[in-house]
Amino acid sequence: MEWGDPTKLKLLEKAQRLGKRVRALEDRTQLHEDLALAWECFLDLNRCRQLGYVTPQPIPLSEVVAWLDLHAVDGDEQRVCFSRLVACADAEAMAHFTRETEKEMDRKSKEVTPGGNVSSRNRRVEGKTRRT
Repeated sequence: MEWGDPTKLKLLEKAQRLGKRVRALEDRTQLHEDLALAWECFLDLNRCRQLGYVTPQPIPLSEVVAWLDLHAVDGDEQRVCFSRLVACADAEAMAHFTRETEKEMDRKSKEVTPGGNVSSRNRRVEGKTRRT
C-alpha cells in the first residue's frame, strides 16, 4: 500500500517518461488483475472514512456492502471474499495511521517550548505561586 516518498516517485516516473531506465519502477510490485476491483473499492471507501478523536476509523462493513450493491457485485461467496480483501487492506491502512500518529505524538513530545516542556497552564500556576 505504501511505496516510498510520493515526491521521489514523481521524479522517478518523470525520468522514466523521458526514456531513462528506472530499475526501482521496473521492480515495483504490480497489483494482480483479479484484485483490481477490490482495490478500487478500498480506495473509494478510504477517501470517505470517518475520523475519530485522533485517527481515521476503520471502514465499516456496511459501507463495503453498499459499495458492492452499487457496483452490482453478485454472488455471496464473491461478496464475502471481496469484503475480506477490503478488510485486510483496511487493517494495513489502520496500522499505518497508528504508526504515523505515534511518530507525530513522539515528535511533539520532544519539542522544547520556551521555558522547557512546561505547559502554559503550569507556567501560569507557577507564576501565581511565586507571587504569593
